[in-house]
Amino acid sequence: MDNSFTVQHLGRDPSDHAPLLLSASTMLDNKPKPFWFLNVWTSKEGFLDVVKQCWADDVPGSPLRVLSIKLGKMKNSFKRWSREMFEDIFMASKDAEREVMEAEVAYDNDPIEQLLLKLQKARVKLRNTLAVEEGFSRQKARVRWLKDGDRNSKYFHSLVAERRSRALIHHI
Repeated sequence: MDNSFTVQHLGRDPSDHAPLLLSASTMLDNKPKPFWFLNVWTSKEGFLDVVKQCWADDVPGSPLRVLSIKLGKMKNSFKRWSREMFEDIFMASKDAEREVMEAEVAYDNDPIEQLLLKLQKARVKLRNTLAVEEGFSRQKARVRWLKDGDRNSKYFHSLVAERRSRALIHHI
């Protein structure tokens, strides 16, 4: 089993402290991933175009066969579209975090208005990517009863991690 440990310096937004994130990962199971419709997709421009394009295709056969074929096409179209539009949700938030840290350092070194605007734009981008990541984590954790304002992402991640560990066969 391969283990990997990393330490990451996080940005100070909204606090003035600079926290550290210690990550430990292990290589687990390489089984194929099931298709999940992500609610986050509906908030992105172009979502309805993908749906319309898939349902507009004329497919011969019985109604259930037509439905099955169109749903299969939609699944593949959503996978491609999601990779193009969202890329890697978690990587995007790490990149946004890095941009905020770089903008903070630049503004700390030279506090001019132009660098302050750049810092504010980077923070807005970070908040947007974190909102997408939180929505993804909330859905993966299958927690629907929490209010949208509750940002207990550590709780969501722990639920997802627990569900994944229960789904694996560790030894026989």
